[in-house]
Amino acid sequence: MIYRTSKQIKGGVRDQQAMISNLTEATCYTAYYIESTNAISPPIQINTKKSDNCRLVYNLGFCDQVAYSVPANPTDTVESIQSRYDNHAQELFQPFETAILQYNCDSTKYSLVRNYKTEPSNAGQVALRYIDTNHSRSPWIDETLSPGCLY
Repeated sequence: MIYRTSKQIKGGVRDQQAMISNLTEATCYTAYYIESTNAISPPIQINTKKSDNCRLVYNLGFCDQVAYSVPANPTDTVESIQSRYDNHAQELFQPFETAILQYNCDSTKYSLVRNYKTEPSNAGQVALRYIDTNHSRSPWIDETLSPGCLY
């Protein structure tokens, strides 16, 4: 498990994370983050899941800033899961990278907000999508990784 927190410091925000291993599934823990100055954080409540349908991924090649739990098939190796997620993210990023390379950022002002038009008929409406119990929000995850029960 990776515990991640952000802390306000002079001049910005510092992200902190800690790898916690050898935890028992379906167990509640209380942890404390001890800083190098010996300051102790307030209690941190950690609850572990009761199945391996979520696995921790980190140290990926493309998504090198990622360190969190993802839905996965409990029979797959961590390396296989990491590779599938990383490759999928890279495939999804490719069209955006191709499009953004068309702009000379030194001389062209590019903005996602500029020239954005909303239709008055859609104002205030919320798009909802029904998701069956024990399915992920992404059909790709269900089809490719078959995590099964996520709870």
